Amino acid sequence: DKVTVSRAAATLVERGLIARTPNTADQRSHLLALTGAGKALYGEVAPKALELERRIFARFSRAEIAQLTQMLRRID
Repeated sequence: DKVTVSRAAATLVERGLIARTPNTADQRSHLLALTGAGKALYGEVAPKALELERRIFARFSRAEIAQLTQMLRRID
């Protein structure tokens, strides 16, 4: 929801991980971009997250993963 995303973005701005600039195409919104620190953190975290995901799903077949994905999409 918008409030949750807005709060999360504000926290990331405060931590210096993202930069927030006005959206000239739509004054009601802002554009978000990773800062240097944000890119560095992403570079550290993303490989670990992908490895964890690989380990979690290693025992599932492609068909099982596809079925799980379909079910999770229906939750939204």
